[in-house]
Amino acid sequence: MLLLSLTTANAAFAQTIGPIQSLSTSPSSASQRSPSALWDGQSYVLVWEEDRNDGNGKELFWVRMDNNGQLLTPNAQLLLGQAVNNNQSLPKLALNPSAQELLVTWADSRSSATQVYGTRVSLGTNGQSLDGTGFAVTSGASYGYPSVDCISTRCMFLYRKDAGGELEFRRMNPDGAFLDASSQDLVQDSLGQTIEQSAVVQARSSDFAVIWEDDRNGSNGTLGSDLFWGSIAASGNVPPISGQTLVSANLRQTAPSVSYESNSNELWVTWQDQRQGNLDVWFARFNSLSSTLNPAAISAGPDNEVFPSLGYKSTGSILVWEDFRTAYGSIYGSTLDSQGAVQ
Repeated sequence: MLLLSLTTANAAFAQTIGPIQSLSTSPSSASQRSPSALWDGQSYVLVWEEDRNDGNGKELFWVRMDNNGQLLTPNAQLLLGQAVNNNQSLPKLALNPSAQELLVTWADSRSSATQVYGTRVSLGTNGQSLDGTGFAVTSGASYGYPSVDCISTRCMFLYRKDAGGELEFRRMNPDGAFLDASSQDLVQDSLGQTIEQSAVVQARSSDFAVIWEDDRNGSNGTLGSDLFWGSIAASGNVPPISGQTLVSANLRQTAPSVSYESNSNELWVTWQDQRQGNLDVWFARFNSLSSTLNPAAISAGPDNEVFPSLGYKSTGSILVWEDFRTAYGSIYGSTLDSQGAVQ
């Protein structure tokens, strides 16, 4: 069933916030994966990929929830208003403050090579795509694992080029015109044959913080990956950056999600972590990226918990992830208080 409350009784096993079979039209075998959550100033928005419509591949669905996790949309809605051929997957949400719109990005295989797409979405309970079935951010080579965020003057798309495992970005004006004519390299090539992936971008006051998975510190490929971070200017030419280590532990740290707390200049970061064997959801606050506050496993059950996403709000936030404690992946979540502790 769909539990409308996000309150948890146990930090290790949070409650399902769906949507799953009893309150949606998805078949019992449908999987909900890769959730992304955001507080838009009025309500929480949750978007995810789902394979409920057999034959059309994965599609993007979304709901709105109020401050207490109660649904504002009675049923999950198709984000693009209609089914699109092949797969739309790995969605990420951002708020475009100057246009008072949501901006969504995802990986899309409607053409021969997977590309990164985006769309603007109107605010409100009945928000709809303002760009039809979306606009292409990338072209040519295959791309995936996108992320997006906006400050008042600029939005930034960040994604992975499949060939070579390199990260690239492209900045866009609030009106939808791209500042960068084509994709730009994020990380310096001189660092060696590193694998860079699972990147996320977070707007700060006047620039963008970027966090990604990088295996340069280990000798076992992605099994030795750590999280790195750097910053990108909102305008002008940006040379590739080297980045600094943010999270380092045994085995693999990947799939970060990040929010910015401007009053304390903190980055709130969640990620999936393999240090205890299975993939678990971890969370920490980073104070000016010089010290780590209260790092902890939020969900560390016997099965894998992956692809976490943080919907930040100053008085309390929601943390959602894809959870495999059942036969099919479902969306689970916890609430965090203003200090980042599980409620």
